[in-house]
Amino acid sequence: MSPSQPWRRFLLLLVVYHLIQLDGFLLLDGSNRLKVVVRGARGLHGDAAGETDAYVKVSYGFTTKMTPYIEENDNPEWNHNFDFEVVPGYKLEFNVYDKDIFFDDWLGRCVVPISNNGTGSCDLVGGGTFFYWFSIS
Repeated sequence: MSPSQPWRRFLLLLVVYHLIQLDGFLLLDGSNRLKVVVRGARGLHGDAAGETDAYVKVSYGFTTKMTPYIEENDNPEWNHNFDFEVVPGYKLEFNVYDKDIFFDDWLGRCVVPISNNGTGSCDLVGGGTFFYWFSIS
């Protein structure tokens, strides 16, 4: 490529930029949405004094959203929906907590790579299993 043809360099950069925007055969131009459902959990272990007051923080990229907490239930069902803009390279992260008066107890987390669709579960460090669903549209 000669210096007298800077348009070729520009064209090459433009092609590379658009190739970076492709992820899993989806054109990620800001119009693709990641739909997430925090389904529930089974067998959570919170405080020894009672059942778990559980909630979930869902993080994707630089955005974190939170479910409401469910009082006194070691088997909560949230079925709570979240919506994110798809960004290449980010993973979906779920952190499960037991709400307390002063400091909330962290019960565990799931980190999930994003593909076209996913239904899954993961075992939590603090005991119990967490269930989720997501889809890209």
